[in-house]
Amino acid sequence: MTQLLFYKTNAKAHTPKFATAGSACFDLSASLIPDSEVTVYSYEEGKTIQLVNKFSALTIAPFDRVLIPTNLILDIPDGFSVRLHPRSGLALKNGLTLANSEGVIDSDYIDPLFVMLYNISGTAQQVSDGDR
Repeated sequence: MTQLLFYKTNAKAHTPKFATAGSACFDLSASLIPDSEVTVYSYEEGKTIQLVNKFSALTIAPFDRVLIPTNLILDIPDGFSVRLHPRSGLALKNGLTLANSEGVIDSDYIDPLFVMLYNISGTAQQVSDGDR
């Protein structure tokens, strides 16, 4: 059995974990540390914005795409990849889903991992530190 190792780029980063004994995948959590940068592609302004998030939560405007930091670097073994899947409950209840449907992280990607969320709802949605 191959084990996935990871490194935290910040001590406050959340450890990936399986929610239940029957979980097929582990959950990643938002790592929204106050005064850290967040990248937003704004639907209203039609451009990418770097902003410093002052709080441990972030509001995503309707139709905006945001790179949510995990503050994790994955050590993916050669010949393997990690797949990010949207959470069905989050998409149904809040209108938040992955902007690229499924994220694929290759074994040679050695940078910090971000989750690209897209707000498909007509209302602003909030993501807080620790949200899955």
